[in-house]
Amino acid sequence: VMKAADLQEPSSMILEMYEKWLAGNNVVLAIRKDRQEPWVQKTISNLYYKVMRRIALKTMPDGGFDCFLIDRKVIKVLELMDEKNSTLMGQILWAGFKTDMIYYTRLQREKGKSRWTLYKKIKLFVDSILAFSYFPIRFISTMGILTFFGTIIWLLYILYAKFFIGIEVEGWTTLMITSLFFYGLILLTLGIIGEYLWRAFDAARQRPSYIVEELIEPKGAKHE
Repeated sequence: VMKAADLQEPSSMILEMYEKWLAGNNVVLAIRKDRQEPWVQKTISNLYYKVMRRIALKTMPDGGFDCFLIDRKVIKVLELMDEKNSTLMGQILWAGFKTDMIYYTRLQREKGKSRWTLYKKIKLFVDSILAFSYFPIRFISTMGILTFFGTIIWLLYILYAKFFIGIEVEGWTTLMITSLFFYGLILLTLGIIGEYLWRAFDAARQRPSYIVEELIEPKGAKHE
């Protein structure tokens, strides 16, 4: 069981998570259904979890989670994922074990000052996106493709207008088309390079290709 030490989460939820585990769940998440915090902080946190669910981890619950219970099966998988600049919560969701949830209201901090600084929050966001999503690379590739081929279509239209309709083309149009063409080509090239780098990164971190939750063998089977 992992639980924060700032006493903002009620300790009674440990028993609730234990009961869920006894019911056959490998992972039990403690989900914040509400939090007694300033609205700005609540809004930023909710936005983070929505973005994560949208482009990275589809199973990220609304409101996110900091406290959880995991059993030995999950721990063994996490031990194989010796990753730098990643997030434990993301790895738990990625593993895909049988999961259930409990809900609680996060209390306001009464003593002490949180060391969860803005810098650490930004780093968490960046690490989460880069570790579990190829969206940034795919976005660059898409923008490059749209800009590159959009410029070619615009160029064909300008040539058609000039030679078949007789519309005079101003000098800035040529300059703009040339600039957009090379901007699109650069973005497209960066996107292609990024796709290769993402695949190299994905292979280098050596995540398990598949996870065996349970091994069922016929009676009398022998291992060689």
